[in-house]
Amino acid sequence: MANKMNEILHWIINELPNEIENKVKEIINEKKFENKLFGKHSLNQEEKELLEKILEIYELAIIDLWDKEEKKNEFSTLSKKCFDILQILPLPQDDIPKIKHILKLVAYSYLGEKWEDGRRFLKEEKNTWEIEINDENMWDERLFKKTYLAILYLVRKNSWKDLRNAINLINDLRNEQKNYEEKYLNSVETEFKKGAALELASFYHFAKSIEILGKFMLEGDPPSDRVISEIEYHLNKGIKFCDLSSNFEFSLVLRLMLAMFKKMVFNSIWRVSERINSKITSFVKHITKASKPVYELLYPQRAAILEMGLLDPASRGIVVNLPTSSGKTLIAEFKILQALNQFENGWIAYVVPTRALVNQITNMLRRDLGSHPLNLKIEKMSGALEIDFFEEKLIEEKTFDVLVTTYEKLNLLIRQGIEEKLDRKLVLLIVDEVHNIESPDRGLNLEMLISIVKSDCKYANLLLLTPFIPNCEEVSKWISPDNPKSIEIQLHWWKPNDQVIGIYYVEGERRNWRTYFEPLITTHHTIFFPKKIQIGSYNAIFNIPRSKLNNKSLLTSIVAEQLEDVGPLLIVARTIDDTWKIAENLCRYFEPIEDEDISLIKRFVAAELGENFPLVEYLSKGIGIHHAGLPDEIRYLMEWLMEEDKLRVLVATTTIAQGINFPVSAILMASYSYPFEEMPVRDFWNIIGRAGRIDQKSLGIVGIAIKSEDDKRKVTDYVRRQTGDLISILVKMVDELENLGQELGMELIIRYPEWSAFLQYIAHLYRQYDNVSELISRLEMELNRTYGYRILNQRKKEVLKNAVKQYVRKLSGKNHIVNLADQTGFSPESIERTIYRIQKLGLKQSDWYSSKLFNTETGTLRKLIGVMLSVPEVKKSLEVSIPGETITYSKLSHLIIDWVSGKEFTEIAREIWSTDDPTAISNCVKAICQKVVNGATWGLAAFLNMPTSGINFSDLTEEEIRRLKNIPAMVYYGVNTEEGIVMRINNVPRSIANKLGEIYKMETGDISPRSAYEWLKNTSSSVWNESVPPNKNISGDDYKRIWEKLSGVR
Repeated sequence: MANKMNEILHWIINELPNEIENKVKEIINEKKFENKLFGKHSLNQEEKELLEKILEIYELAIIDLWDKEEKKNEFSTLSKKCFDILQILPLPQDDIPKIKHILKLVAYSYLGEKWEDGRRFLKEEKNTWEIEINDENMWDERLFKKTYLAILYLVRKNSWKDLRNAINLINDLRNEQKNYEEKYLNSVETEFKKGAALELASFYHFAKSIEILGKFMLEGDPPSDRVISEIEYHLNKGIKFCDLSSNFEFSLVLRLMLAMFKKMVFNSIWRVSERINSKITSFVKHITKASKPVYELLYPQRAAILEMGLLDPASRGIVVNLPTSSGKTLIAEFKILQALNQFENGWIAYVVPTRALVNQITNMLRRDLGSHPLNLKIEKMSGALEIDFFEEKLIEEKTFDVLVTTYEKLNLLIRQGIEEKLDRKLVLLIVDEVHNIESPDRGLNLEMLISIVKSDCKYANLLLLTPFIPNCEEVSKWISPDNPKSIEIQLHWWKPNDQVIGIYYVEGERRNWRTYFEPLITTHHTIFFPKKIQIGSYNAIFNIPRSKLNNKSLLTSIVAEQLEDVGPLLIVARTIDDTWKIAENLCRYFEPIEDEDISLIKRFVAAELGENFPLVEYLSKGIGIHHAGLPDEIRYLMEWLMEEDKLRVLVATTTIAQGINFPVSAILMASYSYPFEEMPVRDFWNIIGRAGRIDQKSLGIVGIAIKSEDDKRKVTDYVRRQTGDLISILVKMVDELENLGQELGMELIIRYPEWSAFLQYIAHLYRQYDNVSELISRLEMELNRTYGYRILNQRKKEVLKNAVKQYVRKLSGKNHIVNLADQTGFSPESIERTIYRIQKLGLKQSDWYSSKLFNTETGTLRKLIGVMLSVPEVKKSLEVSIPGETITYSKLSHLIIDWVSGKEFTEIAREIWSTDDPTAISNCVKAICQKVVNGATWGLAAFLNMPTSGINFSDLTEEEIRRLKNIPAMVYYGVNTEEGIVMRINNVPRSIANKLGEIYKMETGDISPRSAYEWLKNTSSSVWNESVPPNKNISGDDYKRIWEKLSGVR
């Protein structure tokens, strides 16, 4: 269901010439930009008079549209336009005119469905709070000023204290009434006494309505319908008394306040709790008391939850297609609570694309849903394509309510029969960043996961979260053909905040140059004005001639320094090397900053990557780095520093597009390309959504570096491209094979490794049927569960279906192979090859013990690496490059052994890359964290399940099984003890995981992730101090604080 804001068709507006409206829009946009860039803006007299005239015209149209339900979209649009004008017009100097100006401004922000912009204005413009209240004020003036301040507190709502302040101000007025009222009325001439008394009565009703609203926003009581009735009663009385006293100006203010107060009640999060269930009521009470409370829903949240049927139990599949930063996570939390209330003893899966997001979402859900009063059990599983012993135990305990993991891991869990093992039904699957379905690397896995859940999990509802999908309804019909539902807000009229997207460049010669920003017209209705704005100019800090500024990294560094006062900046670079170069430049331009949290993170980086690692120095200047050449923990801490507004700049590679969730004021893009291809437009807009978040300054700035007119033309074309429909990667793969001029048949499909996930899906279907003929007879129905097959044309469907029929017949009689495919995540063809190659190694059970496997002298791991490099699914993950040499099985196994034995990145870099310079360390981290821990973990876990592995699990004790099943986890986490694994599962840094785990095991006699988490929360600093490795300039206390930040412990 789309919710569109119609064009304004009102006759008053239609009388306005287009050039006048365009001129007004350009003035507003330019002044917003100047205000963001320079902290101020100015209007000349002509501009001021034009804005005031247009405001008057808009307000006349609003009065005419008042209470016309069929015109509510036009009414909202006009209100937003009035708000925009009032933001730009100068605030009056005198208190009373200023109060009227601000009250209109915040009212129009609510009526224009942009209350968050009105709130942000009050937070940014300190002058709005500067009202003089003293004993010299007459009683009517005192009433007006204090009710005004109460409204400011109601709108700002930084915490419950603001709401309490609003209520207290009204109570103060009630107490002051006896001291001021009689004196005031006695001072009024007899002929005006009646009017003055009526005016006071209108103020009293106004004040009472504020008190009622404040109490409701604070406690959610009484019910919203009754609150609206009471507010209407008091404000209608106030309006009546104003009209009787001929105070028509205040009457109009009260009418605006009535509409605004009703909108505030409609937006209130308490309204959700009135309609649903006790779990949601408890959740609402919890988040209104949080350190960053939520009292009001953003427009998309309100529309999704209360108007568009998000919580409708009849909706089996919902696609939520909303802009980045519009509150999709809160929407997901409400859906979780509704699903758990609807299905007794059910569980929920929340899948995300990256390990970093697994941690981020787990921490957030534990904070919001895992604490009192809900106490839901939120657990996570690693992204490794294996189920370690502790994860098996988690399943056996059957206690979690929500499981957070990656797409691929859940795919494996479902195929391995997690529902049957839990004896509980999956009742809701939440898929974040579902546009990854079109990703060449992971799209097919995600699509097959959703298809398998549709097939295997009969009670599962689906909630897909994504931005920027034009064909949202088509996707919703795929996941729920009988009752499709898509929730989307049209991007052209609601966005989290205004953004300006443009180019930055340099003009001049030698050492007489200037930098400029020039806005561009885009497809996403960002603000535009036809003028270039000077950002800065040459000065001695840079001492760089114009000729060197064709280098976009250098240009970006200079522009970042010039924009330092704008707020936290995100710089996007194409490669890891580029991030270092930009950070190095910035380090020369910025002064050091003193901050306790930054000092803590510096000590941690030095402990993990060496005292000389450049990030240590960069952090001293408020500069962070974020790329694949840094460990997950350090990248997470960079994000945390940005969230806490501690960094001046974060320099990141373009791959940051994948779901990073931290606020920035501006984004400078030295590149809008990935290392080997142009960035997809959808990814570009996903990054852009990070600029100017809800809790940031009113305007988000995005600049793209250019060095020539040709560059400008390319960028201009790029930002005007439409975001395309979401297309299944399966469709693209079919097309690619056809383009090669080859007939799509079974022999062709099995030749290409990218088809593995699809072949595994077919093999899984094969297991569900009693015989081949039954599956073939129902093949059309089963293939239709995939998104790609549904949108293929009929000819291609027939070709693919015939190829699948051939493949299914080939599987006949190979049940053991098919079962192993579900157990391992390998295709049946890879399984057959692997069984044969493992058999040739002649392994014994003892060869798998960690003491032998992770030992350079035995050579066992080296031989297994050789087998892994012949398995298409794993091979790509193990393709590590070292400059100047070919990496051998021996060197790769040596790398893994060093990693598992606990050697530091600096040591491993010296041994494998022959140096520990920053580039080598980054390459080492990237090789291990992005490749080896995924590929080698997956390979070892799969090999352990092969019938030729030399292991007979039925003959082993539970302890022996546990040790063997944890072998892959040792590779994944980089530790060589089981207690070390438990620590790493709980986000303990690798450098102290083994030692801390040893103390935990000795003190508790236990070894489980949940008990370890509780122990870590409560253990003393002395235990952490005992775990610190020698020669580290970091304390146990520091490590504990780092762990608390990584784990979301408050």
